[in-house]
Amino acid sequence: MIRKNKLKMRRAPAGSSPGTVTAPPTGNTTRIEVLAFDDKDIFETRDASVETIQATLGRYRTTWVNIIGFKDAELIKQIASVFELHSLAIEDTFNLYQRPKAEPYEHQVYIVANMLHDAREFVFRSEQISFFVGTNYLLTFEEDQGDCLNPVRERVRRKLGRIRNSGPDYLFYALIDTIIDRYFPIVESCHQVVERFENEVMGESNARILKEIYEFKAHLDSMHTIIWNHKEMINFLVRHEEKQFRDETRIYLRDCHDHTMQLLEYLKTFRDQCAGLIRLDLALESRRSNEVNKFLTIIAAVFLPLTFITGLYGMNFNTAISAYNMPELNWTAGYPFALSLMIASGSLMMWFFRRKGWISWRQALRKRR
Repeated sequence: MIRKNKLKMRRAPAGSSPGTVTAPPTGNTTRIEVLAFDDKDIFETRDASVETIQATLGRYRTTWVNIIGFKDAELIKQIASVFELHSLAIEDTFNLYQRPKAEPYEHQVYIVANMLHDAREFVFRSEQISFFVGTNYLLTFEEDQGDCLNPVRERVRRKLGRIRNSGPDYLFYALIDTIIDRYFPIVESCHQVVERFENEVMGESNARILKEIYEFKAHLDSMHTIIWNHKEMINFLVRHEEKQFRDETRIYLRDCHDHTMQLLEYLKTFRDQCAGLIRLDLALESRRSNEVNKFLTIIAAVFLPLTFITGLYGMNFNTAISAYNMPELNWTAGYPFALSLMIASGSLMMWFFRRKGWISWRQALRKRR
């Protein structure tokens, strides 16, 4: 079953001034990674300082600064001062969880995405990642160590594709495209879950199956919301001509937008199938209840005349006083007569039920097989 990380929103106290930053009481120590490059040279360090960032900016075509951990709020404020980040954007970076979105500011475009840490079958754990796209830099913020972006780092190191010849806007496209692609394995694996539910619903239905389908559909709804917000965010970048994004990069972002549309179509199909399975399970359960009620009704109807006959002959009339007081009690074949009457009554009612189409021997035999 799909597992989703619990909501752990972190906000400044109510009534705080806009842009107030609230560092988490616990969490990873703040660490800075720098990966700067152009078509000829590359510089990388996994333990940088603010001075390293200032010395690197402007020397390369693209400088990617990755901040991991929010524990050191003062260090992050220094970094924000270097890049002239807006206080509201920094506040949104600290306050988890923001919906995926894109907001233009004077010196950069602020973008929020949800990154999958684990995309194994039926399991996912997402984390907010914030981007600040400038003219010659890309600044990212992550709360936890480890991400799904190592393939992009390898492309930079090995000079694969056009990433070293392009700017930070194309680097952002490569990163967001990787993040979106991480959703495909788990969305495609949902098909197996739906098939299993179909087989179980068509078999012996129970409350556990219905509960699992409800939970699974709730996870699908949650993922649909996340990917929908990604689609809207990428659509904003494609349609708004921000100076940080070139027209050439917007073409690639359109492809990323198409990927989100594919994911949404998959999820819509699975959500509709789950809703259909819920309705089918309820219909089958109602039909099973009707079958049970029909069986009990038929049994009660068959035994009704038998009960009448046994009750009739169970009355204590004295046959010696009057010849009309149940004379069949004195017959030699009185007992076989009563049994024959009961058998005939039951058989006649069963024939009548079958003639009306209320029971079917073939259907009963087919169910037994």
